[in-house]
Amino acid sequence: MLIDISIIVILFVLPVVLMSFKIIPFKYKIHDLGLVAFLLMLIVLLKGWGTQKLGLQLPAVGEFALPYLLFTCGLGIALLIISKLTKNTGKERWWKDSHFIYGFILVSALQEFVFRGFLIPELQSIFSSTILVVLVNALLFAFMHIIYSDNKYSLLMIFVGGIGFATMYIYYPSLILIAISHTVLNFIAVYFGFFTQERKRA
Repeated sequence: MLIDISIIVILFVLPVVLMSFKIIPFKYKIHDLGLVAFLLMLIVLLKGWGTQKLGLQLPAVGEFALPYLLFTCGLGIALLIISKLTKNTGKERWWKDSHFIYGFILVSALQEFVFRGFLIPELQSIFSSTILVVLVNALLFAFMHIIYSDNKYSLLMIFVGGIGFATMYIYYPSLILIAISHTVLNFIAVYFGFFTQERKRA
């Protein structure tokens, strides 16, 4: 258990702290995520995790497609409503932005491997309570986003979304479907300007 906790602190908390205090520049955020994902892949190999534990079984895609479709549509509509209420307009000429062409797909897939594919089994080995696993997973997911914003309402929105992602993955374990769902929702969020810029420090 101590090793599992150490992995979480070093690879999930420390990089965010270093980037928050600009010890690691914001422009290296994707490099940082990629390095963390690579190290976690090595840990997965050392632990001998199979495809089932990683949620990579192909039959699950067809079995869980409907719940993920409903989940993605529900959160997508919620994001559209929030953007309307906050008067966020869509990004102009987004198709010319490389982030929209490939960046958000890569980031979404890596985040799901890191926060759901790896972190949830790790948390399940630490906590016996599913509720605790979901809450800690969502907290760490929201904590990662402080590099983009320290607005409490934005972070609350991410925390609630994290609860949704964690709950879906626990009850419908498919890393492929959760990554697709995250990609779609991330596109909507980035299109309307949520969490794309470095937060301003006083």
